[in-house]
Amino acid sequence: MMKSLFITLMFMCVFTGTLVSQVADTVRVGRQNMMQAEKAYNDGISLFNQAKLTESMQMFNEAISLRPNFVEAFYNRGVVKAEMGDINGALADFKIALDANPEFAMAYFARGRMHMTEGDRLAALKDFTGAIASDSRLYFAHYYKGVLYLEDKEYDKAIEDFTSAINIRADFAHAYNDRGSARKLNGEVQAAISDYQQAVLLDPGMALAYNNLGSIRLELEQFNQAHDLFTTAINLSPGYEKALNNRAIANLKLGRYDMAMEDINEVLEESPENFTALTTRGMIKYRTNDFDGAAEDYTQAIRINPDFAPAYLNRGIAREILRDARGAQLDWEKAVSLGLTEASDYLD
Repeated sequence: MMKSLFITLMFMCVFTGTLVSQVADTVRVGRQNMMQAEKAYNDGISLFNQAKLTESMQMFNEAISLRPNFVEAFYNRGVVKAEMGDINGALADFKIALDANPEFAMAYFARGRMHMTEGDRLAALKDFTGAIASDSRLYFAHYYKGVLYLEDKEYDKAIEDFTSAINIRADFAHAYNDRGSARKLNGEVQAAISDYQQAVLLDPGMALAYNNLGSIRLELEQFNQAHDLFTTAINLSPGYEKALNNRAIANLKLGRYDMAMEDINEVLEESPENFTALTTRGMIKYRTNDFDGAAEDYTQAIRINPDFAPAYLNRGIAREILRDARGAQLDWEKAVSLGLTEASDYLD
């Protein structure tokens, strides 16, 4: 899924026409303040685009001091605060903007992203829904709403929102990728393949989508295709650990044990605590008859993540070969208790 905030600044034109001489002084001052506020506002945007966040903040502060009801300035100051990591400050500014304009779609969306960052999923969902209610064509609000549903395993709802985003913006590669993931998890394998293929067609540099497509090919036992897709992902994003782990599995299935070990060791050199990679290396060692080494890797994976059921299943298999029947039985029972039902096939 996308990591960028998709929060943007709002630009406002500055008009510098001459004041009519007959206007009362109070009106003249008010108009002058408004023009100065708009200039400070646009200077703030320019500075933001130059990554000068402190200076940008100062300009939005000035705009607000000159025009206390400047809703867009509160919104943009909130964006700057978000970029600076001041989440509470950003939320406060977005609230001011929404209190002044309850139909401000971008403020709903921006606040939703802040809530999402803070882990307040219900508040985020409410704000994304509010953004869509105010502007139904705000495609990235549909997208992030879909992301929330995907993470909550509500796959039908996720697919619906990703589809809405795609219907509004047909070249939205990330929405195709994430809809593919929702469809895969929903059991719609061919539809998922189609979405991943469309994602890489729209964005040939999206390593994530190549990895996801490769994962389906791996599950379908199309190991050569899977291997090539993982290789593309790694070439696009060197050191991509998930793709390296997956290519190691593809190489393992193809009987290329040395290549599999090379891939998985690259992962573990960078991330020694990667329990998934440790489990994969255990599988490689098992296939090359290093049963003690396999059991050791599975044990290390379990130490890092005691709830990782596949490591218990695989360690049980290695222990059985090592004639540790009791240890094997306990491992398989633990795997079943963690929800890995296939481990029950090994129990007496």
